[in-house]
Amino acid sequence: MCKLHATIGSPQRLTNITTCSLISAPIPLPGFGTPEQTEQMLNAAYGRLDGNRKSDAEAGALVMQVISRESHAQSNANAIRYAQILLARLKTSIVAAEQDLVIGMQKHPMHGTLLAIA
Repeated sequence: MCKLHATIGSPQRLTNITTCSLISAPIPLPGFGTPEQTEQMLNAAYGRLDGNRKSDAEAGALVMQVISRESHAQSNANAIRYAQILLARLKTSIVAAEQDLVIGMQKHPMHGTLLAIA
């Protein structure tokens, strides 16, 4: 149903289909069963969260949401740890923006982190 809904009336059909596919993927994600593989995917997602491009931030946020869902299914401690990391990143972004909005948004954009938290 999610895939069908994503294809109707949306200018971002491919993005929506990908999002639905990842969200409904089995846990653990095939090919990412080890902690090392998950850590590599997390590091890539963190880098994307800081991207100035909307598509980069959305991709990072989606990966974080999928990993958080997977971690929550395996261990609440991991899900809490990821949430704490995201909140710490958001706090850093807010502090930077309060000091200098332009430089803060360039060096510590928060839209990806906000998407990941949502």
